[in-house]
Amino acid sequence: MLTNPEHDAGRWFRVFRRIETWFVYAGGALPLLWLIAFYSFIVCVRLSAGVWPDSSAVFDRHSFHFYFHELLVTSGTFFLPIFFVSWIVASSGFALTFPKAVSLRRFFILLIPWCVIVALVFIDPASFMDWYFFHS
Repeated sequence: MLTNPEHDAGRWFRVFRRIETWFVYAGGALPLLWLIAFYSFIVCVRLSAGVWPDSSAVFDRHSFHFYFHELLVTSGTFFLPIFFVSWIVASSGFALTFPKAVSLRRFFILLIPWCVIVALVFIDPASFMDWYFFHS
């Protein structure tokens, strides 16, 4: 049975577009998931210790035995910058190549969670990140 090469190429092109669309949207949601994991860890520490952790706290994050939560937040901390670079390259190329699939407006809306992460790292109003990363 003979197949049409143009039809196969179009099918693979659609599959590639779906994968790249999923990557763009998942990349926009990933920083929000990390923020939820981080601040839920802080809430667990608050419920366990009875006080909010800050940079002057005498306890460290390892004393609470929330191993999975801590692993999730710490691994996310290391992999988010790597994923961010690949996400920017892939999604900006995808938005420029296929403007109907992901418009530039939608791309910038998906960029907002990344900006929130960067702002929270530098501003950190309650010094939770300072406690988590530098006092353990």
